[in-house]
Amino acid sequence: MQIISLNLLHCLDDIKNLMIGLKNVLAEDGKMYFSTLVHGNRVGDRYLKALGNAGKLVPRNIDQLRAVLDEPHLSIRYDLFGNMAFINYEENKTS
Repeated sequence: MQIISLNLLHCLDDIKNLMIGLKNVLAEDGKMYFSTLVHGNRVGDRYLKALGNAGKLVPRNIDQLRAVLDEPHLSIRYDLFGNMAFINYEENKTS
């Protein structure tokens, strides 16, 4: 099973509980894919800050996301394009 979530993480304050719930339904060999807005030292950061101040989203940078998403048995890979992060999340395979 795969879980795909586009443009959701920046809308939620507590993504840790979301991840706990998603991992509970994820198949053993499942993968999760996310896209989300992030701070990226770009002009778009001002827009993210304004939306965050208005309570419309939760602006984070990739390190803040990794602090919540990375775990010993699960890892993320990500690509950054401007203020968008595209995240692949899968279980680490052990021999």
